[in-house]
Amino acid sequence: MPTSKGVSDSSDPALAPGAAGPQRPVIKVGAVDDHPALLIGLKAALETPVHRIQMAGWSTTVTGLLDQPVEFDVVMLDLRLRDGSRPGTNVLRLKKLGVPILIYTEGAASLSVEEAIAAGADGVIRKDRSIEVLAEALHTLAARGAFESVEVARALDSVPGLAPKLSERERQTLTLYASGLPMKVVARQLGIGVETAREYLKRVKAKYSASDRAAYTRMDLYRRAVEDGYMDRQGTSALPSE
Repeated sequence: MPTSKGVSDSSDPALAPGAAGPQRPVIKVGAVDDHPALLIGLKAALETPVHRIQMAGWSTTVTGLLDQPVEFDVVMLDLRLRDGSRPGTNVLRLKKLGVPILIYTEGAASLSVEEAIAAGADGVIRKDRSIEVLAEALHTLAARGAFESVEVARALDSVPGLAPKLSERERQTLTLYASGLPMKVVARQLGIGVETAREYLKRVKAKYSASDRAAYTRMDLYRRAVEDGYMDRQGTSALPSE
């Protein structure tokens, strides 16, 4: 594998759409990163029948990736590159590809992440997260889904005392659960699965933790919901559905 850029072998039977594993399409991923050894490891870890991901091209610079005649489904971008380029500028250039961009970085400094998100990046994930989490993030973005992470929450809600930005589903899950309803009932009222409801609640807790207002218990969540105006002290939602 070249140290600056390359294209993986699409003839690998493990990557064929009919290969064993979850019935979801194989996605083509492009990457811009200064560490070729890391990309070699990712190629080995992600190009499996389970993850159904093809590392279709990579480069140490944005220009190098844009020059490759490959159609990607999603692009991974390191937050800081040795060429001194700015995260926001790199995101804007990669947006020309018309695919989602995932910031994949060793660090997640708030200002750099905010710059990347403001430029149009679709998600942020640290390099110390598991391969399973990375694979799920890539598939979610490739399918044009919304990928929310603790890294993004920490960057965008880093000012102590401010209410974290909750999505409509997260707010609904918070208010229903904080009002005392069992998780099964919360899920039924929202028309979603129990595990999905738990995932929304997990995101809510992560966002509150990232804003230095941790909420671990149901009572904690009730207090935060009241403090931020999501519900009144009688446990009733204080905001209309959007």
